[in-house]
Amino acid sequence: AGRKVDVEKYTADALQAVKIKFASTPEEVLSSEGFFHPEFAHQVFGESESIVGYRKLSIELVYAPCTLQMLCTISFQDKIKPSSGIKPDNIEKALAEWIPRSWTTNKDVFIQTLDNEHKFEPMGELTHRADTPAGTFEVYLCRSDTPRFADFLTHLQPFLIWHIEAASFLDLTDENWRIFLVFQREEKGGRVWQRIAGLISVYEHYAYREHIRPRISQVLVLPPYQRKGLGRLLLQQVYAHYRGNKKVVDVSVEDPSENFVRLRDRVDFENYMADPTLRALSGPFTDATAEAIRSRLHLPRLQARRVYEIATLHATNMGDKEAARAYRLAVKQRLFQPLVKKAEVEQRVVAAMTPAERALYEEEKKGYRAEVARQYEALETQYAHVIEEWKRQTAN
Repeated sequence: AGRKVDVEKYTADALQAVKIKFASTPEEVLSSEGFFHPEFAHQVFGESESIVGYRKLSIELVYAPCTLQMLCTISFQDKIKPSSGIKPDNIEKALAEWIPRSWTTNKDVFIQTLDNEHKFEPMGELTHRADTPAGTFEVYLCRSDTPRFADFLTHLQPFLIWHIEAASFLDLTDENWRIFLVFQREEKGGRVWQRIAGLISVYEHYAYREHIRPRISQVLVLPPYQRKGLGRLLLQQVYAHYRGNKKVVDVSVEDPSENFVRLRDRVDFENYMADPTLRALSGPFTDATAEAIRSRLHLPRLQARRVYEIATLHATNMGDKEAARAYRLAVKQRLFQPLVKKAEVEQRVVAAMTPAERALYEEEKKGYRAEVARQYEALETQYAHVIEEWKRQTAN
């Protein structure tokens, strides 16, 4: 009888095995540096994010930074034997489900393609150019029928799968999509390189009587370009695109991540503080407050209230006990609202409760208060960070 195979030795963590980088020169292609790992691999390699059948597996995906042509190099020390009864995962097939099969496995062929990278031109309508300490960046707006965009998107979209947990590919047969691409522009020796750095996708939902409600769907800044202010740049470009458009009801966000919630708070507060009319608002949050913020910043009611709470915190002397107490109460009342509605429904049941059941119910209500207190503490901390960030930015 043959020895039992240790399957664990032939199982690789996809998040470690997959390595991605952008390379502009032959030296960068051949270098072992500059790689980053995906944050998610469950859509490509299954829920366990593992690859079976190989020892010391390495999957290197090297991209040309402008055209996104790809070099795929799969290497391993050992492959599981057929006699083990275990079939190795088909890595190329798994990749091909998500990545266009135009990649090469030949380094020399790939290096030759780099010679043409400077000929690549972004597609769509140039909406903004920003000169930043990290370089010059240009934002282009694309629609489903923008020439060359559909093909480029097939090469760019796999990055969504690697870096956004619940990412999905865009259906460009739907003409309501608007996609903003950001490129880093570099001029050297009379040549221009436009390297893709990120994207933000927006779906224009229909609203009653010829209005639209644009909803931000997916936001991605590629790892080499993160922490350079590009998320803020993209979000501001979305706002700039819809500002002044009377058809727009508001600009919302679909299922935002924690990181995006923080980014959105910062950008919305920055825009609020830059508007003298909004800065003059005071007192409790009312329908009129919500409408003033919506009409000027296109923010939906809940986000308008968040930003108003941040602005109110900024204007409140939290060292003054009465002022601090009034602020906390106003925010807690909002947080308590969903729980109050739940309690109203439950109130119908309370009348029929036995004394013992009612005592348990009262205990549960105390839990509501504790939950609201916890939520409030977390919110005040988040709001304080937003204010500090804004102060740093305005000081520069």
